[in-house]
Amino acid sequence: MVFIHNISRLVLGIALVAFACDKSVKPPERERYPPDTRDQVTISQGAWGNVWFWEGNFMPVGWGKITPVVRTVYVYELTNLQQVDQIPRSPFYWAIYTALVDSGQSNLTGFFQFPLEPGQYSFFVKEDSLYYANSFDVYGNILPATIRKDSLTKVQIDIAYKATF
Repeated sequence: MVFIHNISRLVLGIALVAFACDKSVKPPERERYPPDTRDQVTISQGAWGNVWFWEGNFMPVGWGKITPVVRTVYVYELTNLQQVDQIPRSPFYWAIYTALVDSGQSNLTGFFQFPLEPGQYSFFVKEDSLYYANSFDVYGNILPATIRKDSLTKVQIDIAYKATF
């Protein structure tokens, strides 16, 4: 009985390897990352970037889609996790207790830009009625960016709550 069970496992393993090596069985074409939007920058000091929506499975052998999206982007004074009301263990916030510096919409290619004074800022987007930002630094500052005099800082906002990594 054990011998038959082991042979069954061996046959199944060989079949899986043969299927995986079969070049006629092709996964759907993986979406390419949206293009760089650097050519849309018209400011000389501040922040520019993209808002991309990630959806699907991005694990090895998975297929996900990354789409540039139109969202309202909010620039706040540098904001720490201690200065927000957050839905526990999530990238969603219902209140931010630092000063709003600026806001504007990304365009159809996901591009946005803000002329900003030198300093440190945090970036959020709105998803329905909640603020969203899914990264922070080692000090707990939410999606931080440093703006230096006469330079540009790229800020990438990845909305990834519908993605698996």
